Amino acid sequence: MLYLFSPAYNCGFNGNLGLYIPEILPYNLRTTGLAFFYLVQTCWAILAQFATPLGLESLRWKYYIIFVIWIMVEFVGVYFLFPETKRPSLEDIAFIFDGKDGQKRHLVDEETLVQKVDAVVVRREHLEIPDKD
Repeated sequence: MLYLFSPAYNCGFNGNLGLYIPEILPYNLRTTGLAFFYLVQTCWAILAQFATPLGLESLRWKYYIIFVIWIMVEFVGVYFLFPETKRPSLEDIAFIFDGKDGQKRHLVDEETLVQKVDAVVVRREHLEIPDKD
């Protein structure tokens, strides 16, 4: 099972972590957000590095249940909390995350952004992509 999980995780989720964070953060917070993310990720990796041998020694195969539960929690969190960023442009994403106040930091005016976001919504409805709400 471990040999199936590792490649699937690395192909599907691992590489996207460093891309999603700067995509959703405003320009002035991108480096700080990435630095904080990598600090937290490294701390958890160190903890897992030392805890995993102890857990495997004492719980044997049952230790993997902890990982399965945690992956399910992550999946639910990503599904319900992460906004979709596949189709909108960077300006549209800035409008989605920053709202009307974010418009001041970008070169495109608010009316253009609203029209672009509305166009994306119309395309979504035309493609019959269900909302996650």
